[in-house]
Amino acid sequence: MKTLISLLTLTALLTLGGCVPSLQPFYADKDVAFDPTLLGTWSGDEGKDTWEFTKHGERGYQLLYTDEEGRRGSFVVYRFKLADNNLLDLYPEEPEPRASDVYKHHLLRLHTFLLVLQSEPVLKITGLDPKWLQRFLGNNSAALQHQNVAERLILTASTLELQNFILTHLKTPGAFDEPDELIRKKV
Repeated sequence: MKTLISLLTLTALLTLGGCVPSLQPFYADKDVAFDPTLLGTWSGDEGKDTWEFTKHGERGYQLLYTDEEGRRGSFVVYRFKLADNNLLDLYPEEPEPRASDVYKHHLLRLHTFLLVLQSEPVLKITGLDPKWLQRFLGNNSAALQHQNVAERLILTASTLELQNFILTHLKTPGAFDEPDELIRKKV
């Protein structure tokens, strides 16, 4: 149960911390491109959290994220390319197997994405600024399908629409958060 609560907490933190959730993935299978330079353990937020990427299947990663208090969340991640841009699609893994089916039925696992600005020697990532997106969609509600659920913006657009929106706003001032820098930990 602790793992499940940690996963839910992490999902909420990522959503509040700059990631915008979507019902649909941000990638199409044709866009997936594995990059071994992402593998390993990275540290961010002045060493307070860790991001451990291991290989998952042939083209994916498993991300074990640990925050400063030791809470963990596990994600399946796919790196994909849009034009010449590298992005990551994060999707939470299934909750702990011991959780009841009734409980699992009430959870909604959502996709988020991060834009990879640099992968060596420091991993620099960023996401859409949720406040910017909320304002933008408030003024342009037809620009991207979405719903507000419990004071939370959830994108409902198709993968192609999501990709076009990202490409359209890559250079829009204020659309993306300040980048986070992750430093590879020595093993």
